[in-house]
Amino acid sequence: MGLASTPAGLVGPPPDSGRWAVTRAVRSTHAFTTSDAAAAAEIRQDSARPALARLINNGLAFSPARGLYIPIPPEFRSWGAVPALWFIDSLMAHLDRTYYVGYLSAAQPHGAAHQRPQALQVVVDRDLRDRSFGRVRLRFITNHATSDLPTVRQNTPTGTALVSTPAVTALDLANRPDNGGALHNVATVLIDLARGGMLDDAELAKLAGKVPLAASRRVGWIVERHTDIRFDALAHVAGATSDEPSKLDQHGPRRGPVDRHWRLRINADVEPDS
Repeated sequence: MGLASTPAGLVGPPPDSGRWAVTRAVRSTHAFTTSDAAAAAEIRQDSARPALARLINNGLAFSPARGLYIPIPPEFRSWGAVPALWFIDSLMAHLDRTYYVGYLSAAQPHGAAHQRPQALQVVVDRDLRDRSFGRVRLRFITNHATSDLPTVRQNTPTGTALVSTPAVTALDLANRPDNGGALHNVATVLIDLARGGMLDDAELAKLAGKVPLAASRRVGWIVERHTDIRFDALAHVAGATSDEPSKLDQHGPRRGPVDRHWRLRINADVEPDS
């Protein structure tokens, strides 16, 4: 994340070294710290901070966390920030968090989101408060097993970001449908992922032990109910148990017929978008 070195022929920083450091930061990187700016100008960090504050006041950068700065290119000045995917990797590294972009925010790059989330949904290993920067919003969802779940690297205009795999995305949404715009919207996403060949039966079965059984049961039942795809391996793990049946709608009543194949109580009508 460090800034470029001093150009050849420049002997030390100019008189306004703080402003010079900030200008170099904007031109040479997509994210930088207070120490990066101070090192580039060969000044102390407390001397660099006033120039960094001016940068923010002038709308040329924003600070998503103490000591971290993100330059704002001209096309996003009206936003007061840049798209969240552009800086989420730098922010999580700065905060020392294990993370992945998940839920609807992950379904979208996998080609299965009909409803654009209002905030970037980010799963983290430890609690983190939600944040807003101009038009950009971050919503953090805690899962202490984050580091155990597989992810993929998605290219962004400034680097990459970690995104949950399609299987993890499906299980997360089925586990917490409220984060996916309610059960009917989650069903639509699951069906799209399945029909797009994005959900592998063996991978889902392997992951079933890392999430509540209710999530695996909902994924299997919804996909088998609305497509001709079958998840035999997942059913063997999630359905072949003797525990209490899970509820299809976690907020629904404890009544309704039980699908014994999936050990799922069908306590709600699910109507995915066509």
